[in-house]
Amino acid sequence: MKEFNQFQSLNKRYLITIFFISVIFFLIKWVTSFYYLNEELLVKILFESVSDGSFYYPLIKFFSQFDFLNTLNPLIQDTKNTAFPFGSLILHTLFYKFFGLFGLILVDLFGIFLFLLIFYRIFLFFNSEKNSLFYSLLLFGIPIILNFYFYNFNQLPFIQFKDFFTLRVHRPFPSSIYFFAFIFLILHMHQKNVFHKKYFIFLGILMALSLSSFYYFFITEAITLFIYIIYKNKKNVLNFITKNYISFILMIFIFLIISMPFLLNMIYVEKDVITSAGVFNLDDEKRFILLSHYYDKLLNVQFIFFNLIVILLVFYLNIKKLNFYEVVNIFLIIYLGTLISPFLIIIFSNKIGHMYHFNNNIVVYGILLLFISLVVLINSKKNIKLNFTYLLVFLIFTNLFHEFKAKKVENFERLEFDKISKIINNKNLNKSNLTLLTFDSRFMIWGMMNEKIDYLNLTYVGSTGKSYNLIENDLINSFIFLKLNSNDFIKFLENRLMGYRYLNKNVGIFFRHRYTANSLFTFKNSQNFDPEIKDYILNTSPLYHQQLAIPIEEFARLENKFNNTKEENFINPNIIILNNELSFINKIEIDKSIFCEMFTGNIYRLYVEKNVIFECGN
Repeated sequence: MKEFNQFQSLNKRYLITIFFISVIFFLIKWVTSFYYLNEELLVKILFESVSDGSFYYPLIKFFSQFDFLNTLNPLIQDTKNTAFPFGSLILHTLFYKFFGLFGLILVDLFGIFLFLLIFYRIFLFFNSEKNSLFYSLLLFGIPIILNFYFYNFNQLPFIQFKDFFTLRVHRPFPSSIYFFAFIFLILHMHQKNVFHKKYFIFLGILMALSLSSFYYFFITEAITLFIYIIYKNKKNVLNFITKNYISFILMIFIFLIISMPFLLNMIYVEKDVITSAGVFNLDDEKRFILLSHYYDKLLNVQFIFFNLIVILLVFYLNIKKLNFYEVVNIFLIIYLGTLISPFLIIIFSNKIGHMYHFNNNIVVYGILLLFISLVVLINSKKNIKLNFTYLLVFLIFTNLFHEFKAKKVENFERLEFDKISKIINNKNLNKSNLTLLTFDSRFMIWGMMNEKIDYLNLTYVGSTGKSYNLIENDLINSFIFLKLNSNDFIKFLENRLMGYRYLNKNVGIFFRHRYTANSLFTFKNSQNFDPEIKDYILNTSPLYHQQLAIPIEEFARLENKFNNTKEENFINPNIIILNNELSFINKIEIDKSIFCEMFTGNIYRLYVEKNVIFECGN
């Protein structure tokens, strides 16, 4: 076998090229946004956020202030910490701390650059500099292509690769970056064939960051490292560990030091916040059901066919001993790590989270193994030419077309959102410590990030350390303030079939996975649902955590609590923002002697207390 490529000293010309490419894709997104949409900066950031990543912005703000106990209600003080995924927020927090809101834009450039740089270095182990640049750009571009050209074909297994890397806050960026850096480090150690202490220190740092951002990667990393050490040393594993025991101690020590804030946070966190994140207790019966489910998945025809292709290709590369076939073996070890991870969690853990993340990792890193194997195979063909310029131009125009199309579609929600933001921010208010009441999660985020808003009557679960009991109190008090009754409250939370699953977005906003309902988990293991709903739930995959349904007895408890609640720890709002889609919108009574109706649109309504504003009307 040839030695790994020695182009590991970074060529400044290629480094500048990578930065230039990063700037191009960064500008495509943000220049089109600033050119076409004359919005307030915070509104632009919220709507340009990838998927639901904006939910992490308030945590980023609190993290920058080292405020882990903010309830956004001065009358509520006795709460525990909210859950902070420190590792996946640290980069955004630093950018926000130094650059304010603009930092939440600039960090995207850093994310693109890190991705391209890491994979450029990975491919450089077994490619020329130019080809390494081509393949790193291709990997970056595949999700762009899939999201644009194959957006409606989510049933295809390869479409899951569209989430391989995006700029969604927390996951994939930067949690996936840590995992990619881990892969690079393993390859680097293998290439050097030495195991200096500094490498183990870096391993400890990366694994700690993964644990505190996306623990699924941490588990895979730990298994991968274990398998790799066995693969590298064969029968001399014990000698290797004995020889490098100081390095292992250093790695564990650094890991514990970096993980400490996260581990301490988990000790003092509000337990209901952990439940809302989808962490459930696992008993022997549930463990057996999950293992049986995964066993059946392993026997799936598509899965067997895909793995057969991958194994045959890897076997061929090893038999022929094509140049750099050992690179493929390391990616095979990583893939094995993703395969083994869910089984270890099910067997040895008494708690379990979103198992579908393990499934997604298996698919994504299986495809990555196939991709790397094909690259090594292509490299063995001397007449293959790769045109970096054509690829770059194609991806630029694809991305441009996508952004232009998205910006030119008139988004009434976004337009009205910006109008309301400008009304509040541009008016001269004669009162501080303003309180906002809204059921809209995006306006909750806006309120928490807006310097004019100090308190919120309602906050989505996970944004603070409030228990479910306090969230229920907030909801009931808000309904009472708006002159609504218990029937309105129950209808607000009713079980609703949306497309292929039961999902009431209101329940998701305020309780998230408390009411997860599938064939394995329901709230307090209840089976007390309407017959049609119960039948639907029992036929749902045990890995299906994105379905929510409230049992009948829980509705009865909530209704009883509503009818027996007296207003407590409730601050009368100064600003009310309502969504016209609320089922009770026409029943709400706003005292016009106290509030001024500042805006009424197709999507939103805005009311501002008269004693905080000098003029009525917009």
